[in-house]
Amino acid sequence: MSMSTATTDRANYETYTDYDLVTTTLSPITSYTCQNKTLSPSDEIENRINIVVPYLVVLGIIGNGLSILTFSQRKLRTLSCGCYLLLLAISDTIALLIISRPYFFKQFDIEHHLNSSILCGLHLFLTKIFDELTPWLLVFVACNRLVLSRYPRNHHGFQTSNSALWSTLFLLIIVIFLNVHLLFGIGVGYSQSQPCKSVCGPLTKSPIYLFFYKNVSPIIDFFFSLIIPFCIVFIANIFILANIRRAKRRVLRICRRKRTNRNARLSIVLLVDLITFLIVSLPVLLVECIYRFTRAVERNDQFDEYLWMAWLIASKIFYLNYSLSFYFYVLTSSYFRHHFFLAIRCKKFNGIFFKTTKGKKHQQIYQTTDFMLTCRPSHTSV
Repeated sequence: MSMSTATTDRANYETYTDYDLVTTTLSPITSYTCQNKTLSPSDEIENRINIVVPYLVVLGIIGNGLSILTFSQRKLRTLSCGCYLLLLAISDTIALLIISRPYFFKQFDIEHHLNSSILCGLHLFLTKIFDELTPWLLVFVACNRLVLSRYPRNHHGFQTSNSALWSTLFLLIIVIFLNVHLLFGIGVGYSQSQPCKSVCGPLTKSPIYLFFYKNVSPIIDFFFSLIIPFCIVFIANIFILANIRRAKRRVLRICRRKRTNRNARLSIVLLVDLITFLIVSLPVLLVECIYRFTRAVERNDQFDEYLWMAWLIASKIFYLNYSLSFYFYVLTSSYFRHHFFLAIRCKKFNGIFFKTTKGKKHQQIYQTTDFMLTCRPSHTSV
């Protein structure tokens, strides 16, 4: 990781710029030396920290798969909030597979993205795409929830799945445009000072692109994938919580719109995603800021080693953003649990965890613990 988003492989992406990358091949003598090189203490530390990666990946794939199954139900996917959460679960799954791939390939001695210049550029491109896509999906979720929590009966365009799909497509086009340069001129190289370390980076001699790659691209990445989303989500959360508190003080009113009511029922689920992002982003943000502000200052080797270890730990914490959403949904939202049990056709558990009562005209009204959505039974309640 380039010390701006949580991917362990992108450390090579930026530290490449500190190397004198001059060749893409190794001499036979150097190659033999690298093959017989023992693990350094830093490599051993990295291996110990990375031991959590497979567990987080397995938990994430299982949880995101169940989230996709739940939000794919028509009743949820037709809502803007449900559609955003469905897209987020899909994005998190793909991001997990991409950012964890170097770890698994290293375990089997197959680092293919460091053996092919084409795959090297493609790997960096896909890594950055999903590093930036997930935070901005959360930004869209926060803005959508902010509007609907403040004006629940207006802005109906924000409540449909079409608004979520079109905004996500627009976001994807922007992210691709910002990172398309990684598909051209990127290759695998070796450093004369560290000949056993292969890295992905630009092999072009163009001073303009090298300046852009070393000085401009990391700053854009830092702000676009972390700083700006973090600030927007943080501020939006404050206003969302204020709107929720204001709504709780009001006298409970009859919910007259199904779509508005169902969107409101997803408030807890959305808040869980937003708060999780803020918590797991904070360590990455702190380490990134320390790195940026001390990069131009002369540092000793011990400080660099501590900073590198902090970065490894922070990047693994960021994995939680991709892995644990489903489990938080189940713990915090009875409405999600209800639809999850419906998705897996588990009526027995649905009856235990989501009690039902009878409203007027013998219609089932589901009781929920979500504090945003308590409504009096009516003939239009869901």
